[in-house]
Amino acid sequence: MWSVRSILFGTIVSWFALAGAWLCIAAGHPDVAEASPPPAWWVWNRTTPLTAEEATALQRHGVKELQWNLGTLERKGTQWTGAEKLYLPARTKDVTLIPVVRLHHAPSTIAEPAADEALAGLLSRLCGRLDCKTLQLDYDCPDRLLPRYAEALGRIRQRIAPVRLSVTALAGWPRVAGFEELCASADELVPMFYDLEEHAVAERRAPLLSESTVREQMPLWARCTTRWRAGLPNFTRVTVLDAQDKALGQVDTWLWETLVYDPLGRCDPPPPRA
Repeated sequence: MWSVRSILFGTIVSWFALAGAWLCIAAGHPDVAEASPPPAWWVWNRTTPLTAEEATALQRHGVKELQWNLGTLERKGTQWTGAEKLYLPARTKDVTLIPVVRLHHAPSTIAEPAADEALAGLLSRLCGRLDCKTLQLDYDCPDRLLPRYAEALGRIRQRIAPVRLSVTALAGWPRVAGFEELCASADELVPMFYDLEEHAVAERRAPLLSESTVREQMPLWARCTTRWRAGLPNFTRVTVLDAQDKALGQVDTWLWETLVYDPLGRCDPPPPRA
């Protein structure tokens, strides 16, 4: 029998499958917010358009932009698969939908320079079909491959212009070789300031957001010469663990009733505080 232990942080956002709040920061000045940046949200694992009630809630909270994940592309040789599954819901009045395309997390994804042109062409056609002004790419690039990733991004940015290229980033990349090239290859960077701690066994699993770590890493982004915005978590997550407390992954869609009443699972209480 496997056990389910919910790792809960932040605010539960009931009308999104998964959402992360973006905090806008002026480029090169991590302690100074831009004058009037509207709040924005990152939406994952959802294919249905906003309901009227949700749209009203967004307007009430002043949300003008949603970074909406369309799906994932995977490299096969010098070509890419998954484009037929990329989906953007119908436009919502007064809310801009920024399409987000995720590249498969494997290091080999961007290991073949010959595939850059095919990816750039695919994304250029996608921008034309969606008639968007900004496209965001999401890829968990290994540190050692950051220069190679920056090279690929430069080609993509040139191909999709005048569409702006926004790129998600890992918070620690200012310490990595190739960071300057990365900054020059995009119109916007969105570093994610969560999940920054090493994962230990479940009883000592780190929180999504560590204030001390964020305070240490955010000033590093003063080196960034490109406009950037800090990604902060505002969601609830469920992690599935095996009997040895090894994380098997996260459950994207779930209900409290599923966790509490599923006869195949066991909900363990949090460990006592030391």
